[in-house]
Amino acid sequence: KSGFEYREGGAARGAELAKDWVANRYHKVGDEFSEDWDLSGAIEDIQIYFMIGNELASSDVWPTWYPGNEFKSIRDASLAQSR
Repeated sequence: KSGFEYREGGAARGAELAKDWVANRYHKVGDEFSEDWDLSGAIEDIQIYFMIGNELASSDVWPTWYPGNEFKSIRDASLAQSR
């Protein structure tokens, strides 16, 4: 899970680090990539996005809009034209 909530220290630790970053490094000389950044949450997000995309690309079942959604009629018309 990406964002400011840390597994170790929770949201309070994330808020503390974000506040420090903005106060001391954001758009300043120290605003550079650092090897000690914990990007594990971003990696998990990317893995999930890949799995979803791979599942959609590998499936012959298309995602659909739920009944009553304003985009359902547009999707249905598009499918009808492609047949």
